[in-house]
Amino acid sequence: MAAGVTSEVAETLPPLPDLSADLATLVAQIPRGCVTSYGDLAEALGDLSAAKWVAVELQREDLTRTGVPVHRVIRRTRELPGKLPDDRERRQRLLRSEGCHFESDARIAAVHLWREFVTTRPLRRLADWQREVAGRVPSPRQVSVPDVVAGVDLSYSSSTSAVAAYVAIEVPTGRVVTQHVCRAATPFPYISGYLTFRELPPLLQLLSEVRQQGPSAEVVLVDGSGILHPRRFGIAVSVGLLAGCTTIGISKHRLCGQVREEPLLPVGHAVWHEDEWRGIATDGGFDRSTLYVSPGCGIDVVSAANIVQAVWTDPRGPAPIALADRISRQTARADQTAKGFSP
Repeated sequence: MAAGVTSEVAETLPPLPDLSADLATLVAQIPRGCVTSYGDLAEALGDLSAAKWVAVELQREDLTRTGVPVHRVIRRTRELPGKLPDDRERRQRLLRSEGCHFESDARIAAVHLWREFVTTRPLRRLADWQREVAGRVPSPRQVSVPDVVAGVDLSYSSSTSAVAAYVAIEVPTGRVVTQHVCRAATPFPYISGYLTFRELPPLLQLLSEVRQQGPSAEVVLVDGSGILHPRRFGIAVSVGLLAGCTTIGISKHRLCGQVREEPLLPVGHAVWHEDEWRGIATDGGFDRSTLYVSPGCGIDVVSAANIVQAVWTDPRGPAPIALADRISRQTARADQTAKGFSP
């Protein structure tokens, strides 16, 4: 891949927003006597898919201690959140004291719903960047099964730090020829469709360190989606484009698309999205959980499927990814033990 394309894309990478601070600012805007939902906050951040993260983030005790009015955030059904009755009762008392009224089924009255946020919608900016840069991905090409294939994966030693692992194997023998780990901060949270912004920095650091020791594998399998992504820009695409290598995405989750029933060789079914063949759904012939294989950068669907099948010698998944997953998990666990805590 041309180095110029890689450097040009890297220069356009937007600064990562502090989503926790952005969320706290949005919640602080909710007036007394008003409420909003997790989904409304997610949309104010720029994408409804962030609603799950919003709900988890607002459970942080330090937010309440700093005066952020998290009790003014409810479910989209207008029900109060909280697993315990005492928590819901406490929220209801606070809201009643602020002038909110409840209906007979304990739902807050719709008149109190509020969505007039002042926001820069930071997630929308990131999504726009993905759409724009997706147009710079080189055209897919046919790639033969190489002699060496690598896999990269991350495991988390805490909510904001990760261990990234690289394992390269000889395809004919399955022998490990290179392995390397690195540690990196991961301040950006996990939000479906935005994995790139959480895991790209550690993976770029990992591949850079590998290349300092010698040449990297011609093809790299990445734990995550390739073009089988709502914006055609999953983590495997961004890694390939910014690291300048051929990549294939291997994902446990299908972010978009429909699986068609007609069988494909070597093993699997086509996955189409927006009238485009974007990947395959396959269990590698092991009758295990389905994985979704899609091109990342510089490769077509058929070549990606053939390469993945060639290294799928482990029931847990393609060997390079399975080994990278195991090494990253072991290292992250050792780091947790050394620090005396669990994430």
